Amino acid sequence: MNRLRWLITIPVAIIVVVFAVNNRGDAGVNLWPFDLIITWPLFAFVFIGAGVGFALGAVLTWFTAAPTRRRARERAGRIRELERASETAERATMAAPVTTGTPSTPSTMTPVAPPPVRTD
Repeated sequence: MNRLRWLITIPVAIIVVVFAVNNRGDAGVNLWPFDLIITWPLFAFVFIGAGVGFALGAVLTWFTAAPTRRRARERAGRIRELERASETAERATMAAPVTTGTPSTPSTMTPVAPPPVRTD
């Protein structure tokens, strides 16, 4: 996994550096309602736009996945609840002796036979 990360990161970094070096010319952006013009290198505007797009995409993905995360939390809580109930029932079963016979005869423990083996 680490090699794959480097195989992707190094070419992307090289492309970003080459893009920034080749687009050093100034570009002006007019922020209309404020009557303000910002003049920066072109690559700065491209990187800012990519960053804003990435951030908006991350926020939209986070909100879109919210119902799935909520269901996962509810199901995890239900699993914990069922595990606790299962452990409690198992402890109660292990603590209670298995008795046979009538009330007039003494109780004895009876062994439990294993289930038959299937040979299908």
